[in-house]
Amino acid sequence: MATSSREEPAWLLHSTPYRETSLVVDLFTREHGRIAAVAKGAKRPRSSLRAVLLQFQPLRVSWTGRRELRTLTGAEWSGGLDAPRGDALLCAFYLNELLMRLLAREDPHPLLFDAYGEALGQLGAQPSLDETLRRFEWTLLREIGYAPDLERDADMKARFGYSTVRFTNEDVMRNMDGVLTALQEALDAQPDRWPGCAGTTPQPPPLKRRGSRKHASEVSPLSEKEGEGWPGLARCLLSLAAGHGRLVGRS
Repeated sequence: MATSSREEPAWLLHSTPYRETSLVVDLFTREHGRIAAVAKGAKRPRSSLRAVLLQFQPLRVSWTGRRELRTLTGAEWSGGLDAPRGDALLCAFYLNELLMRLLAREDPHPLLFDAYGEALGQLGAQPSLDETLRRFEWTLLREIGYAPDLERDADMKARFGYSTVRFTNEDVMRNMDGVLTALQEALDAQPDRWPGCAGTTPQPPPLKRRGSRKHASEVSPLSEKEGEGWPGLARCLLSLAAGHGRLVGRS
């Protein structure tokens, strides 16, 4: 890894006081991704960095160092961008928070860098805050590999009638009742593939607890509520696996 960099386009995401006169800055650069650097003397009244290191303004920066915490050697304003105000300013801070939390260091994303600059320009003009945020969020998810494959979902729906229901790991671990209810609702919304053939769907064998003769219907907390309870949901899931639809969980 090079010990120094040439001037590179960057945005300031966050800054933290460091010692008496310096700052630790988080920069989002186009070719090196998110990096941290010490801006020595940036808090001094006569520092050239003091008036330049501003959020939501395009910069050109250079730095030295091999370690995770670099040393900022220069920063220049390359601006011409209207700063967001009011609700748009809150949205801009939200974009910075997303990048700080979801981007790994030293992981360049040139397309995401360009999308961030475009989003800030739109927030400054304030045409449609919701549309701007949704577009950037989708680009971010796609760039870091967490965007669902909507084209595949649409193709499976068109060709086979399969539907996709997604849950997070937190949903499954903390809200299983809600997950099962969502599955039941998704199944109820599906068209009947075997009209007039009620009762012909293969049924699962009775579920037994290890070391006990009790069926799952006798011990499940859902057996006395949520309609038919757990056995009914189990039959729905088996029906789904047999061709009624398709569920995919993704964290």
